[in-house]
Amino acid sequence: MLNPWAIRQSYFKKWPILHLLRNLFFKRISIFACATSAESSHVRNYFHELRPSIATFPHPIFQPTIDPGYLPPWKEDISPDSRVLLYFGRFHPVKNISNLVRAWAALFLNSSLPHNAVLVFVGFGDSKLITSHIPAG
Repeated sequence: MLNPWAIRQSYFKKWPILHLLRNLFFKRISIFACATSAESSHVRNYFHELRPSIATFPHPIFQPTIDPGYLPPWKEDISPDSRVLLYFGRFHPVKNISNLVRAWAALFLNSSLPHNAVLVFVGFGDSKLITSHIPAG
């Protein structure tokens, strides 16, 4: 939420709420809990005059147990020997998916990719961010 890019988006809608929260609650907080060092940096920069105490607690990553015979649904659409580059995440301008699609297209058109290379997108959001950058042909 305190990412500078996110704050700039619809700033005039967010400013009153941020200002209210800052004055009512944030001045009384003794410690901010953040999940990443980037998030900690955003909090530190946004509340610099408060000199906030920040604790970073990374989210634990658990390796799920997966049935060895399981194949994702998209696997039926590609050959078994494919080399897959998997994008897994939200389709949003801040993720800069357009650069990935343009780079992949350029490598494909220059025949710089292995013949069995496949780019797969898994996630949610505005799929036009992907499809609008795929060259015709």
